[in-house]
Amino acid sequence: MAIGEQDSKVHFWHVKSGEDPQMWVSSPRCLVLSWDPSGQWLATFGRATVALSVCSGKGPSGRKPRAYEAHSNKLTQLASQPDGKLLASADMDPTLALWDRLKHDKVIGGGLLSAPPSCLRWRQVGAFAVGP
Repeated sequence: MAIGEQDSKVHFWHVKSGEDPQMWVSSPRCLVLSWDPSGQWLATFGRATVALSVCSGKGPSGRKPRAYEAHSNKLTQLASQPDGKLLASADMDPTLALWDRLKHDKVIGGGLLSAPPSCLRWRQVGAFAVGP
């Protein structure tokens, strides 16, 4: 289980062992977390940068997350595609960005929305919905 905290940390509680490893994020607060379907990657954000941390093997402790920077305002939403390939993010401007998270850190799609979305959701087959 992963929980974002107000003190710039993400806590990872292991139910079986009771361990509580922690990961620092680059913003004052970790506002949103989104696991990829495999559970190997955790996307987080606090301000305008999406951070993607590897959680397999030894976990994220001591590893630098990948940074995805294309937003100029506070992020509001984050969602991983069910097959794990794409990541969607949206901000207050309201800009929507799509990332091929494992290939590179450049935006591959998206655009300007009419208002900041209240939610982003993927269907199993890859269709995407943006809530007003």
